[in-house]
Amino acid sequence: MDISVKAAGYDSAEEHIDVPAGTEAYTARKTIQLAPGSRNIVLNFTVSDKEGAPISGVGVGFRYIDANGEEDSYMADTDASGRISATIDNATIQSFDALVIAYLDGWRLYMREFAVEAGTDDYTYDRNITLYDSYDPLVTFSQELPWTAGAHLISMHNSGNVALTLLSMPSWCQGSEELPIDLPVDGGVAFAVIKNETGASRTGTMAMEYHNTETGEMVAYNVDVTQQG
Repeated sequence: MDISVKAAGYDSAEEHIDVPAGTEAYTARKTIQLAPGSRNIVLNFTVSDKEGAPISGVGVGFRYIDANGEEDSYMADTDASGRISATIDNATIQSFDALVIAYLDGWRLYMREFAVEAGTDDYTYDRNITLYDSYDPLVTFSQELPWTAGAHLISMHNSGNVALTLLSMPSWCQGSEELPIDLPVDGGVAFAVIKNETGASRTGTMAMEYHNTETGEMVAYNVDVTQQG
């Protein structure tokens, strides 16, 4: 007699029981243990610098959850072409939060946390990583400085390579969000510039800061803005 057992979230199992010949009822008792379902995680990406040149010897870590619900991690160094190519087996088919880090002496630590959806198919992570050897904060404005005396709607864009926090702005600049405001890389914020009726130009400061992950310190980054009178 063949027995097949299936359950959502588990690998199926098949068992065979030999039933002796006879006319009386035959009772079989057997415990069948199902293993949690699993899938592969495929890593296939390149680590390079801001100019696009691959970097070898970069330590890369990938944190995931295994089929038993336990946290696990994969560690490896990039090869001569800056690549990580690996397959991690026995990962959970449930959703989980994954973490990727990349580190090399003299370079900024890279860290990204993201959600992996539930599924039974292999999950492929192929997002390339860019390492930076310095912090280069930069914001750009939708209108060039100095701004004219009239009223304006201005957007400020984080064009640098580090996340910023906007702490304060001149009183004649008014935003719709309460300060402080987080400005991720490629993120931005819009604000209104009030008409300057003073007859003289005025200058104020966009006060920001960013987190140096190597030292743990917050570093100030200020940009002066001017409106003509």
